[in-house]
Amino acid sequence: LLQGKGSHAYIIEGAKGIGKKSFAMAASSIHFCVGADKPCFTCPGCRKVFEKIHPDLKIISPEKNLLRVDQVRLVLSTIHESAYEGASKIYIFEDFHLANEQAQNALLKTLEEPPKSVTFFLLCENSLKLLPTVRSRCKKIRLSEYSEEDILNQLEKLFPGNENNVFASKECFGNIGTAVRLIKDEDYNSLNLLATDILSNSDLKHAHIAMILEKEKDNFFTLADILENKLFQRYRQTQDQNDLIKIKAVQDALAAKSKNINSGLVFDRLAYTLAKGGNIWHR
Repeated sequence: LLQGKGSHAYIIEGAKGIGKKSFAMAASSIHFCVGADKPCFTCPGCRKVFEKIHPDLKIISPEKNLLRVDQVRLVLSTIHESAYEGASKIYIFEDFHLANEQAQNALLKTLEEPPKSVTFFLLCENSLKLLPTVRSRCKKIRLSEYSEEDILNQLEKLFPGNENNVFASKECFGNIGTAVRLIKDEDYNSLNLLATDILSNSDLKHAHIAMILEKEKDNFFTLADILENKLFQRYRQTQDQNDLIKIKAVQDALAAKSKNINSGLVFDRLAYTLAKGGNIWHR
C-alpha cells in the first residue's frame, strides 16, 4: 500500500475479535494520512478514520445478522462520486460472510471492473462462505492468533495491574478482542464461565443444558460463539472427533436460530449433542 501497489479489494479473514476491522482501518488510514510516516495515527486524516467520521471511508454492517442486496446497491451508487478530501474512497464491509448470494453478486461486477480510486475491505470469519467468484477477485489476508505472552503484554498496557489479565490472556485463545471483552464485560465473562461449565461438567444432563440455553436465549448467539471457540481449541489439543460433532451441532443451531426456527427444538437438539455427543434423532 505504501508503495502504491495495493489491491483494489481485500478479504480480511479471521476469528471474531482478532482485529480485522482495526487492520482494515489502519490500512485505510494510509490513503488519508498527511503525516511524514504513514500511517502516523495522529494527523487529522488518521484521527478521522479511527473516529469513523472521515467522509471518504464507509463502513457497512449487516442488519439482523444479514447483509442484504439493497445495502450493497446503496453503497455501489456512490462509488463513482468524487472523493471529498483526497484521491481515494474506502469501503469496509463488516461480517461479509453474512452477505447473501444476491448481495455478493451485486458487488461482483464492481470487483471485476473497479474504479481506480476505490478500495474494498471484505471482513469475514470464514472466506469459504463467500462465492468463489468473489474470492478470486480479492487478495486474501488471514489474521492468526496472538501468543498468550503477546496478549498479556497488551493487556498490561491497557489495564495496568488488573488481577484478571492473566486469566483473560489464557481464556481468549489468542484473540485480543475476546481478551479485552473478558476484562471489561461482566456479562460476557459470565457467559464464558457458563460455556466452560457446559463443556466440562459431566454431571450436566441433556435436559439441564437445554434449560440453560433457554434461560440464556437472549444471549444465545454470543454463548454459541463461545462454545464453538472452546470446542475448536479443545479439538486442536485432543483431536477428539466427538468435538467435531459438537462443533457442527453449534453451527447448525446458529443457522437455525438465524432462520427463526422454534427455539425449544433448536436448544433441545443442541443440548443433546453437547451432553451425549450424538444426534438426538439417532438415540
